[in-house]
Amino acid sequence: MSVDLNHGERPAAPPRPLGERHQLTSEAFRSFVVSYGRLLPLAKPSPFAEKDIVQKLMAYSGGLTGRVTKLLAQADELAIRTKTESISMDLLEEAAAAGTFKLTARTQAESAQP
Repeated sequence: MSVDLNHGERPAAPPRPLGERHQLTSEAFRSFVVSYGRLLPLAKPSPFAEKDIVQKLMAYSGGLTGRVTKLLAQADELAIRTKTESISMDLLEEAAAAGTFKLTARTQAESAQP
């Protein structure tokens, strides 16, 4: 005799192993960046909803949430140290250059196109 412990519902997906990378879709990525940006302790708002910033963050991070949060934390610290209190495209690129975020040759060519 079999017993249905899920009461006819689909079983829950198994949890991902610790350390597994989590990649977001483009709309979910933009939403994540905007939401995370609101948590940063900056005096001025940053343009995280702008397409260029989102695309650059996607390029640097590959859409991986851990990389995004690390890059934004570095940019946040830089914004505070430079007293700009906001993360601009220039500051984001400076933070990326100082960290482990390198664009691939393909991504560099794509971002250079108008």
